[in-house]
Amino acid sequence: MSIPSHEQLEFQLFESEQVDEIKKDHPEYNQKEVASEVKIRWKALEDNEKKIYQEMLDKPSQSDTQYDEEPLFLTNGDKRMKLTIDEEKG
Repeated sequence: MSIPSHEQLEFQLFESEQVDEIKKDHPEYNQKEVASEVKIRWKALEDNEKKIYQEMLDKPSQSDTQYDEEPLFLTNGDKRMKLTIDEEKG
């Protein structure tokens, strides 16, 4: 059972949430069985449930936005130079 290419990133988010839960519920499963169970659960989701994972990808994370608010610095020997937004783009 393969995951369509347009759903790969969403599936990876789902998988990261599910693996620990499956291992807890089924400690006897090996890695291949866990992977198979994740795929079965993914296929069982309705489109609106899968859409949640697309929305998670579309929403910027806190780590993505924190750098927009903090200045960037370069170190040149003993000197620290602050980059402006225009210098970053260039």
